[in-house]
Amino acid sequence: MSKLSKKAADILVEFINARSEAKELSDHAATLQPELVEHIEGTGNESASVVRNGHRYTGTVVRGTSYKLDTEKLKKRIGAKTWTKVTKRVLDDKKLEDAVAKGLISEHDVAICTEEVERTPYVRGNVKPTKE
Repeated sequence: MSKLSKKAADILVEFINARSEAKELSDHAATLQPELVEHIEGTGNESASVVRNGHRYTGTVVRGTSYKLDTEKLKKRIGAKTWTKVTKRVLDDKKLEDAVAKGLISEHDVAICTEEVERTPYVRGNVKPTKE
């Protein structure tokens, strides 16, 4: 192990401590978030704000979804011969898109094999100085 200069050693310690503090703060924010989402949604709005110490604190509940394709279901629907044209060892999204574009696979088959997955809601927050 190499020996660091005093300055580099100080930076290393500060860096590790900062990462540790950031993790603790991130964990704390994660424990606060579900309750905050509940309170904001309880107002009937997507966002809420408060002015404290000359700053406006605003929190906005952000909800999102993603899609998860059931590849086994799609494989059964389109058959082994077509499946090999759009896969390597796993589904090749680009080849699937190309096959749909060429009409080899219907968008309907892909849609039937795709499910929407809800993401955990989170709060996007910001702080701005007020003009007082």
